[in-house]
Amino acid sequence: MNLYVLKTLGQKFFTTIPATMEEVFADTDENTPLVFILSPGADPLQNVNRFAEAKGKKEEMIIISLGQGQERAALEGIKDGRINGKWVLLQNCHLAKSFMPKLEEAISHWEDLDNKDPVDSDFRLFLSSMPNDYFPVTVLQNSVKLTNEPPKGLKANMMRTYNDLD
Repeated sequence: MNLYVLKTLGQKFFTTIPATMEEVFADTDENTPLVFILSPGADPLQNVNRFAEAKGKKEEMIIISLGQGQERAALEGIKDGRINGKWVLLQNCHLAKSFMPKLEEAISHWEDLDNKDPVDSDFRLFLSSMPNDYFPVTVLQNSVKLTNEPPKGLKANMMRTYNDLD
């Protein structure tokens, strides 16, 4: 099948070129989260940190690994980020099943919150989660999604490593 696609459609349709953070970031705004859909062994933290540093946001970034007892910190981080233009990364949303309805409610009511406390246009919300059936559908529908899969094969692995060095 691979050979057929390569010969019929050409190299352009055969080789996957991963999207850069710069390209993906351009599609987000203060009301559009970026959701990293994880696969085993994939962690976008290094790429997000590197991109935040390049954009001068590393010192203002709020990173919260979700799990037991982190719900309040996550909601406070989102509120702080929206008011002060910080970037907020909520990692491992799949570990906080009980928090997902609260996250959905917070994001779906952003328009209501904007009237009380004006949102800073520099605010960005990044979420990471393994695929699951309880991640809020409305959040997925209103976000930019990015899958982060390990490369297949030695050549793809080497290309990814080389691209990550920049």
